[in-house]
Amino acid sequence: MMKKKYISTILILAAVLFTVGMVYAYMIWNKPQRDVKEETAIAVHAQALFDAYTNNETQANANYLDKAVAVTGEVTQVQTNQQQQQVLTLKTSDPMFGVQCTMKEPSSATVGSTVTVKGICTGFLMDVVVIDCYMDK
Repeated sequence: MMKKKYISTILILAAVLFTVGMVYAYMIWNKPQRDVKEETAIAVHAQALFDAYTNNETQANANYLDKAVAVTGEVTQVQTNQQQQQVLTLKTSDPMFGVQCTMKEPSSATVGSTVTVKGICTGFLMDVVVIDCYMDK
């Protein structure tokens, strides 16, 4: 008799935990996406952002990581990534690396033009990476 009550209590507890987990997963899955278009961004030149990360990545992360940035620089490369998003690379003093900006919507930027893009800085992987970018007006 006691064993039956113990098993039913465990099953009820498991069902409640499963339901709570599913509700949490649903809420996370349907969380609204962040849109930096209307956010106030930290204005920075591509070279200054790149230097901040190459000189002291920890401090640069404190200043820029997961924050909206408006990066100004000369476009050295225009590519399309595997998700068919346009990726602009902004010039720095390093001939191999720069600031990579993945655009949310395609732009008319061309190699050699100077642009300001607004997006979310996600850190440093040889290039400084900025995602969900829009052309800043």
